[in-house]
Amino acid sequence: MKIALWGFLFGLLMLFFGLFIGLQVSPSIANIMLLPMILLSKLTGIVFGNASGLQQILFLLFQGASWSLLFFAVNRLRKSRQRK
Repeated sequence: MKIALWGFLFGLLMLFFGLFIGLQVSPSIANIMLLPMILLSKLTGIVFGNASGLQQILFLLFQGASWSLLFFAVNRLRKSRQRK
């Protein structure tokens, strides 16, 4: 459960880091960091910048939940490999 919380916080921070890295370093890396939000934008047809306040909060929660699931899955795989 602790790893899922870390993943959620990481996902929320990815918005800011992804935007900074996209502007300063590499748009390709930023696209990977912001992939959950990009996918949700394409599925709903709503661009993040044009979304209402509530929709932006939901986008952020989805971003955090996606990274949380990824962290949880990687942690489970790592633990299962250590048992063998």
